[in-house]
Amino acid sequence: MKEAIFEQQWVMPSAYGSEKAVMQKVKTAISRICPGEQRIEDMLTAIAEACLNAIEHGNLADFRLPVTLQLTIDGEKYKFRIIDHGSNMPVVQDELPLPDKWLEEHPRGWGLFLIRRLSDHAAFGSENGEVYLDIIFYR
Repeated sequence: MKEAIFEQQWVMPSAYGSEKAVMQKVKTAISRICPGEQRIEDMLTAIAEACLNAIEHGNLADFRLPVTLQLTIDGEKYKFRIIDHGSNMPVVQDELPLPDKWLEEHPRGWGLFLIRRLSDHAAFGSENGEVYLDIIFYR
C-alpha cells in the first residue's frame, strides 16, 4: 500500500440531507489536494449514494447513529470508506438489467448500481461491530 498523501474523516448524523454538507467538504478537500481532478463529480455522486444507503439501510435513519466518511488519497487512488452501525452485512442482490429496472413500479436500488458503475471498485466489509463500504477511484 502506498503512503497516504491526504487523510480526512467526516461524521454526519443519520438524517437525510446531512450528506450534502459533507459532499461540499469532500469536494473542497479533493480540489485543494488534486486540482483539476476529472472524476470529482463521479466521486461525489457515488459517495453521496453510499452515505444515503448507510443512513437508510445501515442506521435505519436513527439520528443518534452517525455515519462516518473517511477519505485516503495516495499516489494510486482515492479510497473512500463509509461506515455505519448496521448489525449485519448488507444482502446485495443481483442487479436487474438496466431496461428491466425502468419497468419496475417503484424502482429502487439505484444507489449500488451507480456506485458500481461510477467507481473502479466497491466492496462491503465489517469490523468492530460496524459495517463499511470501501469505494475506490484510481488516479
